[in-house]
Parts: sequence; C-alpha cells; structure tokens
Amino acid sequence: MADISDVESSILSLLAQLAYPLGTNNASAVLDSGGNPHPVQLYRGWPVPDQLDKDMASGTVDVSVFPSRVEQNVTRYGLDYDILPLPAPTLTVVAGLTNTGNILLESGGRFIAEDGSGFIDLENVPSLTLSGTVSVPQNIAAIVNGFGYSYAVQETDTLTSIATALAALINANTPATSSGPVILIPTAHSLVGRVGVVGTAIQEVSRQKRNVVISLWCPSPDLRDNAARLFDPVLKSTNFLTMPDGTKCRLIYVSSPVIDTIQKEACYRRDLIYSCEYGTTNSIEAPTVTIGEINISGGLVPMGVVELEDGSGHVLLEDGSEIEVELPLIETLYS
Repeated sequence: MADISDVESSILSLLAQLAYPLGTNNASAVLDSGGNPHPVQLYRGWPVPDQLDKDMASGTVDVSVFPSRVEQNVTRYGLDYDILPLPAPTLTVVAGLTNTGNILLESGGRFIAEDGSGFIDLENVPSLTLSGTVSVPQNIAAIVNGFGYSYAVQETDTLTSIATALAALINANTPATSSGPVILIPTAHSLVGRVGVVGTAIQEVSRQKRNVVISLWCPSPDLRDNAARLFDPVLKSTNFLTMPDGTKCRLIYVSSPVIDTIQKEACYRRDLIYSCEYGTTNSIEAPTVTIGEINISGGLVPMGVVELEDGSGHVLLEDGSEIEVELPLIETLYS
C-alpha cells in the first residue's frame, strides 16, 4: 500500500537522479554562476538548524521534502481489483520434436547408408524443452493430448529437476520420460508448453490528496536559481510517479514561492509545491492462467430412447431407411 512516506521517498529518488545523473560518487549537476558543481544533500523532513548552518557555510545545497498538514479525502472509486503489469517470465518451454538417434544427421532426420543405397528415417519424438533461468514464483505447464499438467517451480529447482517433475505428472496418463531439460512424450499427438508467472492484484480502499513542499536551501541566490531550473521542469513534466506498490501518484504543480527572509544567515530558499494524489491499497497475488478448462453441457435430447446402430448418430428404421438424431452435447475443452 502507498503512504505519504512513499510519496516523499519517490519524489526524493527522482530529485537524486537529477542532482547526480552520473551517480553520487561523481560531481552534482547543481552549478553556481561560474559553472562549478556544489554538493547536494537530499532528505525527507525539515532541516536541523545546526546542520543547515554547516551546509550553507560549506557551499552545500540542501533539498528537503516535507508534506503539508492539510490532507483532502478524494476517494471516488469502487473496490474492484486491478492487475498490475505482470513480471516477465525467466523460463521458457518449447514444444517440438527431439531426435532420439545417436548418429550425425545429414539433414531432416535422415542419413545416407554406407552403401549409398538411399535414406532411412530416425525417430523424432514429440518433446518439451526447458531453458532460461530458474526463479520463483513461476509455473511450468504442459497440455498433452488435451489434458493439462502444471508444476510450481521451487527455489532449489534446476531445469533438469523441473523436467523430471513435470514428466512424472504427464506419465500418469501418457507415457513420458525426461533427459536433462527435455521431456519426451512419444505418443503425444497434441502438445503445448506454457510458462505462468505470479502478478499482483490491487484493491484501492481510499484516495487522498496532499501538498508536498520541496524546499531548496542554498548558500547563494545563483545556486538557488540553478537548482530550481534543474528540478522544476522535470517535476512539472512528470504527471505520475510510480509508488513502491506499483500504483501511480498524480503530481500537479501548485506554486513556487521564493523566501529571502533568512538571507542574513547566508541561506536562500525556494519552495517547489506540488499536489500529490495517491491511493491506499490492499494487494493479493494473482497467478496467470496456464491451463483453462471449460465444461459445456446441454443441447437437444431426443424425445424417445433409441439404440444407435453405430456411433454416427444414425438410427436404422424398420423399413430400412435412416434418420438422424441430435445427441446431447457434452464436451470438455482445454485452452
């Protein structure tokens, strides 16, 4: 769930990237009028006066992020769950044919006999081949001859152990063996491999809007101006900030007062004030569907009970003619 602290942290992360585009071990992008970089301290909360005095004396620019006291409840959405963007799978499973011969092929599963008398075929077996990097949570699924099998990847798994486990599940109905990351299913006439990941579904339970004040504390007016020129355009062009839970915070410019009342202390300040609208959410895991099952029943039932001559749905009458009878539809589909 997103909190005002997450909003502050997300803004602070954006400002840090702007202040130190080459990393914090390199010079900052905040320059004085002579083009000299100055160190930048970024933090949440209000500055400590003694530390602020030391920073101003050393030429350091302080950037503080602090929320206003006033908060507005703008909850206006239902309690439906939304799916966040799914993570990319790190594993792949590909259905194909694996040659089980032990000789070097010339092409297409054929080789030339020693006497040059022609070609003979080697056996190509339907197979599933696993590849990629093992990570959790993921599911490896196979649909073999219309039946689905799924295995949840474990942290200790390897490609070989995944293939072994899935082959054992398939073997309960259809003969299957494994060799390394390859599953061999000789009698398969329909074969599909799939990888499922686990996403996140979120439910927004409230929404609030609050101003956040980004204060630039600078030892000189030119540093204040240059720091504002660096940060403000990017903040204004950032319509949405991504929160740690994957939700978005709406960012809208409010005002930018300049404060010179503390110039006697050699501290020049400018506030960048932005309205932040964000949601508070609940979240649950949302695994992707790898094997879908649809049961369809119904249809027209014949008025009388008849005995079919064969499985074609035809009935032989006493006079030798035939009539067609519509049978009930009972079917199971896998997708």
